[in-house]
Amino acid sequence: MVIQEEDSSFYEQLQQALGRLLPVSAAPLCGPADLTLGRVRQDALQLLFDDVARLHPEAGRHYWNAHTWRTCMWVPVYTTILTYEHHRCLVDARQMQIRFAEGLAKQVYLPEQAITRAISDEMAPATALAESLEQIREQLNTITPLAAKLAGRHTADSVLAALLLYYHDLPQFNNAHIRVRGQIWLSAIGLASESGYLDVDMSGYGLPDRLSLNRRVCCQYFRCPNAPLCSNCPKIPLQERLPLLARDWAEHDRAHAETKDEP
Repeated sequence: MVIQEEDSSFYEQLQQALGRLLPVSAAPLCGPADLTLGRVRQDALQLLFDDVARLHPEAGRHYWNAHTWRTCMWVPVYTTILTYEHHRCLVDARQMQIRFAEGLAKQVYLPEQAITRAISDEMAPATALAESLEQIREQLNTITPLAAKLAGRHTADSVLAALLLYYHDLPQFNNAHIRVRGQIWLSAIGLASESGYLDVDMSGYGLPDRLSLNRRVCCQYFRCPNAPLCSNCPKIPLQERLPLLARDWAEHDRAHAETKDEP
């Protein structure tokens, strides 16, 4: 998600960038499956949770809980991290709206007044993000048990994944810089040590070494039919995980290069 320097307003540029993650609504969302992150409605969370359980009945509650939380959490996390890293911009996650359908986040609305530019450090956006996510977790916890520790580790993974996404096309920033940014963000949001990075040796693929998530929590996706463990799953011993990560990053880089070359 890169905000281009163009003649359009900064808000228009941000809307275009958000559109690379999800369809962006030009008007506020007000349906039964729409969630305003700072004014959490239990019925919207209930609809999302019920959809996840309906679509994956055999996966069980561990998966339903994890998937529902990650679906609520990743859009505000990515938006907060990416806009600050690129333009030192605060996006007040409490004002964001997300529309859910079929167990997924399907649409996003971000009002212009939720954006503040020229922010000096990460604390204000991190605080707004942490407050909105905790409201969601507390409401979701009345529907299905969701421990703060578990939710925090999923959130920490998403924070570090957003940084990897942002810095992927910025070779002027090395892995040490990304590690520092990750530590700063996790500390700002109150999740220090809840996730981390691993150095992945890519020499066998003729590529520079990469960072991957060193997750401390499982997404439970393996509980779905015919679903393998993720290559970065903490259930896989580290020495078995590293070659899987290297393979996945090599495939990702090839696909990304092909996409960039398309007219």
